[in-house]
Formats: sequence, structure tokens, C-alpha cells
Amino acid sequence: MIREFVFNMEYDKAVMEYEKIRKAGIDNIWFGWIGAYEEKKPHYYVINGPTFLIEFDNNGGPRNAANHIHAIWREKGNEYGEDILKQHYQREKH
Repeated sequence: MIREFVFNMEYDKAVMEYEKIRKAGIDNIWFGWIGAYEEKKPHYYVINGPTFLIEFDNNGGPRNAANHIHAIWREKGNEYGEDILKQHYQREKH
């Protein structure tokens, strides 16, 4: 899953980021899940590593059908402490 997120970036940047992840240690990456395990039910996961944070939120849509996905790649130390997903939810109605 991490590789899929990383290699959505421009190729040279993706190669650099993936190498940073490998050097920081795969054993230092944590996965967290909140929500249902069934299809089309709301769920959220976070993949938290020393150099990055991935958030995937499938929450909302008509009648809470969980068909409205937000996925964010955050490079730690290069975002000025912003919580982009939280800001989005504060601005937009779902």
C-alpha cells in the first residue's frame, strides 16, 4: 500500500521518498484502522512512518454508503504542521 501511494508522485521524487522510507526502517511503520470491515461501510486507516503519514478516509456519501474517499500523503517535516484532512472537513459539508 505504501508503494502505491509513493509512486503516485512524480517518479524521481517517488524514488527518493521510497528510499527514505526504507532507510528509516520498515519495522518503524504502524498501521491503524477504525470502522467496519464490510464493503461499502465507513472506514479510515492511517499508515504512520518516521518520514511520512498516509491517511485514507472512506466516510460519507449518500445515506452513509462510504463512497466518498479522501486519501492524503503527508511528508513529515515538510508541511508546517497542517492537518489537511481536518481542514477539508471543517470547510466542506459531507
